[in-house]
Amino acid sequence: MNGTHAILLPSRRRLAVLALAVIGLAFGAPSAFGSVDFTGKTLPDNVDKRRIEIDGLGTRLFTAAPRGKRRSREAAVFLHGFPGSSLDYVHLLAATGKFGRAVAFDFPGFGRADKPLGVPYTFDFEVRFLKKALRRLGIRRVHLVGHDFGGFYGMEWASAHPRRLRSATLIDSGVLPPDYPGHFFAYISALPGIGETYNRTQRYPTFRAGFSPPAHPPLPESFIRRMYEEYDDPGTRYATPRLYRSFADYRERSQRWIKALRPLDRKALVVWGANDPYIPARVARYQREAFPRANVNVLAEIGHFPFVEAAKQTRKLVRRFLERRLSANPHGSVAPQRFRRGS
Repeated sequence: MNGTHAILLPSRRRLAVLALAVIGLAFGAPSAFGSVDFTGKTLPDNVDKRRIEIDGLGTRLFTAAPRGKRRSREAAVFLHGFPGSSLDYVHLLAATGKFGRAVAFDFPGFGRADKPLGVPYTFDFEVRFLKKALRRLGIRRVHLVGHDFGGFYGMEWASAHPRRLRSATLIDSGVLPPDYPGHFFAYISALPGIGETYNRTQRYPTFRAGFSPPAHPPLPESFIRRMYEEYDDPGTRYATPRLYRSFADYRERSQRWIKALRPLDRKALVVWGANDPYIPARVARYQREAFPRANVNVLAEIGHFPFVEAAKQTRKLVRRFLERRLSANPHGSVAPQRFRRGS
């Protein structure tokens, strides 16, 4: 979820947070981020990029797969959150693509997808796009990997198609407990009129400062700037309040997801930042309500973006989890099949 203004703080402490953010960014990102390029200027050798069109809306698609599985009907599907895009996943995509098919795309209204004004951009609209994208790509058996809103989209889709879900990797996302209160940016964005004004007037200095709470080091400025460049578009600023407003029933949705998924007891990996200021770390273990045997990993001194803040550790966890499942896929290269109506 958007990191901007997401914490309600006393005014003096908020000023301290902003000062720490500016200082941290001025001296550059910590070495813990490694050499991962989240800007998209350079891509791993085994990651391909192209555009596809679904129901008249174009989107950016990243793919990676070994030669024998490029058309496999079983794939890891990486779903981005907000703010964010498919570029968040290039290093995870590259690692997964060494043993199985992996895909990531931008949702309409976000990243580098088409962003026409007038499109509803509701939560259900984005989930329908996910369903159509899977059909378009010929993916039948799904290993979901979701961060932030991406995990929520994935849970909604999986609850409607539980037997197509093969596993879930949830990164600071998933089912939300009844007492989860949300956060400030979600609340203000959902307010009619106010949400539109707030997002329309957001500028880079406040956007950037909101990603550096005092509990963990600042994110790389290149990562924040890329997210802002994708957000700084009339279409995304238009889409954002509509998306948050349509997800106000997240408590009821989460209970439906649990009811649909818990009986299947699917394998799940949970990766969470111990210092996530938007969805607190206690929610990580709540994922066992939907996935009783979930492997839960809470990373110390990490915030809402483990795949950036702890890139190497997150990549190791995700690769190990997915390799055990995708490498066991006996189907190899299979031409996309026709889907029954409603599948």
